[in-house]
Amino acid sequence: MIVALAVVVTVLPALPGATTPAAAANAADFDPGYIVSDENFYNGGALDAGAVQLFIASKNPGCYAGTTCLLNYTQNTPSMAATSYCQAMPGIANESAASIIARVGAACNISQKALLVILQKEQSLVTLREASASRFNKATGFACPDTAPCDPAYAGFFYQIYNAARQFNIYKIRPQNFNHQAGQWNAILWHPNAACGRVNTYIRNAATAGLYNYTPYRPNDSALANMYGTGDGCASYGNRNFWRLWTDWFGPTTGTSPSLAQVSGSSDVWLLGPGVRYRFGDAATLARYSAFGTIRTMTTSELGNYYWGGQTVQKAVATTDGRIWLIDVKRYAFQNCEQLASYGMTCGQLPVVASTQLNPVVSAGYLQHIVRGPDGANWFVQNGTRREMPDTSLLVPFGIPSTFSYVSESTIAPVTIGPPLLAPSLVTDGAGGLKLAANAGYAVPPAFLDPAVTSTATRLTAASFALVGSSTTAPSRMTTGGRFYLLTTLGWLDVNGTTLGSAEFVAGTDELRRALANRTTTSTFFVREQDSAQVYLVGSNGLTAMNDAAIAWYSSTYGVSSTPWVVPANGLDGLVRALDAPVEIGPGTAPNPGR
Repeated sequence: MIVALAVVVTVLPALPGATTPAAAANAADFDPGYIVSDENFYNGGALDAGAVQLFIASKNPGCYAGTTCLLNYTQNTPSMAATSYCQAMPGIANESAASIIARVGAACNISQKALLVILQKEQSLVTLREASASRFNKATGFACPDTAPCDPAYAGFFYQIYNAARQFNIYKIRPQNFNHQAGQWNAILWHPNAACGRVNTYIRNAATAGLYNYTPYRPNDSALANMYGTGDGCASYGNRNFWRLWTDWFGPTTGTSPSLAQVSGSSDVWLLGPGVRYRFGDAATLARYSAFGTIRTMTTSELGNYYWGGQTVQKAVATTDGRIWLIDVKRYAFQNCEQLASYGMTCGQLPVVASTQLNPVVSAGYLQHIVRGPDGANWFVQNGTRREMPDTSLLVPFGIPSTFSYVSESTIAPVTIGPPLLAPSLVTDGAGGLKLAANAGYAVPPAFLDPAVTSTATRLTAASFALVGSSTTAPSRMTTGGRFYLLTTLGWLDVNGTTLGSAEFVAGTDELRRALANRTTTSTFFVREQDSAQVYLVGSNGLTAMNDAAIAWYSSTYGVSSTPWVVPANGLDGLVRALDAPVEIGPGTAPNPGR
């Protein structure tokens, strides 16, 4: 499950002059036969409760606690059984208006945007700072004919919202029972006064037919000529106002609502949330949001319908369902505010958009604690620090899964680099540098290890490699766990420390032992120092110097490999020696170094 984060959406910063909406609707764009598309109208997932609340707050910043306005309105709602038109709805105590609008829209598959527009066109409830009980009782104008009082059986905010949404589905499912039908010519009244006459109109779709059945009048030229005012005595305004409000608030009624916008001639690009806009500060951040759609060109007036939210767009956004998402080609849900803080951002200080606006962006689920950049390096991110982690399974015993999320370089680059998380190992920077990582870090004697060993070294980025300690050179001899080891070009060689002088082996650690391959050999073997050609036989008496003939004879006689193990320069200093002068092989002679 994705953890829901607390997102406060009822109070918006920086909403100057939020009193009169800017004019955006152009009468030339009004199509009386296609007022709103079916895709936009019958869309119960358009806005969740948080998005509805944020939108209302953006349109009514003067609504304060204690006032009777839509933003603060609550009521106990009844349970509604499932019907052919709406899904079942459980009752909720003290339910907010935003929740009612969102739940009814979802249950009846009617856009929450449409319900908000109807509330405004019927009773101005979205923008009124103080509304009477009468306005809430007839909130959507359902069962309120133009020529008679409202039916009290449908009074009350919830019933008005529910029955209006339900009714639009009745219009759609049973069109033959109503006067206005899609796909044919309809004689539509201009005005409640029949003397104003009718006009033949071809209605293209079910949603437009539903609007005419709900409000059976078409706006005339005078109503359209004064889009934000009044026309002549035969002008009607209900369907004009529905189209105008939707256009002003959400963009074209027959297209998709934009998430990105720009005023012609301006370099500023804006992220649009429910009634709010946020400015992009740079092109790199804008590129992250390319999946949100094309940038729509708007007029200054159109953009003015979205109040400035104050925040600059960042790598992450909050959504109105309480989640926070990293936007990085795909979208990743942050698991908590602490994880967000590791990437330099703070809960409560992000732009807020409707959760549905993220639908075009592929969801990759959680942002994992381990992320992988484009260079293939894995990073464990915690407490504002990233630590390179070549083996992603290291933290599984601590409850951190080994899975990782792919992120861009620009996402991970600002996070401070800390010491890498490593199993005991030989590490390299890929440029010839080598170190032993074993809790502490150890330098490796220059040009010492065999290529067969160095080729298996764990590759680190240069920055992480620099953070592996190397002030101490790895010991040439050590003891740990009751065993004794010589450092050789092929790794740690397990030897008999008692024979060689156990006091000459420094105390090491098991981690240091595991940082290199562990090797074993026969009880007697040959060894030499890296900077010397002198070979010694290691036997029960310690070290015996050998010449080539002695090496060959001993190897053939006792089956000991003639290839010496190589240790660092001075790596044999202080060890027990049986004979320092090379053993000579001649007629009747044989070495006896002990076996």
